[in-house]
Amino acid sequence: QTVAVTVDNVSPVVVSIVKPAKIDEGESVEFIATATDAGVEDTLTYTWNFGDNTEQSSGKNVNHIFADNGNYNVVLTVTDKDGAVTTQTVTVAVDNVAPMVVLIIKPETIKEGESVTFAATASDPGILDTLTYSWNFGDNTNPVIGRDVNHTFADNGNYNVVLTVTDKD
Repeated sequence: QTVAVTVDNVSPVVVSIVKPAKIDEGESVEFIATATDAGVEDTLTYTWNFGDNTEQSSGKNVNHIFADNGNYNVVLTVTDKDGAVTTQTVTVAVDNVAPMVVLIIKPETIKEGESVTFAATASDPGILDTLTYSWNFGDNTNPVIGRDVNHTFADNGNYNVVLTVTDKD
């Protein structure tokens, strides 16, 4: 005798998501997922949404760069070959990284009373960060804001010029 049976598909189960303990903005980090499915012949597809308005990534192991610091909900979606879906969300905290002064251009010679130009370049791993440049010329004048600035030293002498670069965070 023959009996007809229907076997229902079961959604996959996310066993684990391994993420870095510490994440800095601008750093490439790896996420690793493990999932199982009761249908031993099912192939699983892994899709990652990193919550930062970037394109989704596919695969069990993926690398991602967060362009700015903040808290992000990373959503893993696992789909079996029959279309059953499961999702799991993990929250990651991405830390700010301080900018770094790359280059300061100053005049070779400076005469008292002469207006001279100082220029600087800085970088920040958080590519969405805006940078503020503040120059302290060490001569009891107010700091000057700007990447390229002009300054006049009123008197001869030796001065320590300090550039401080601050990101938006």
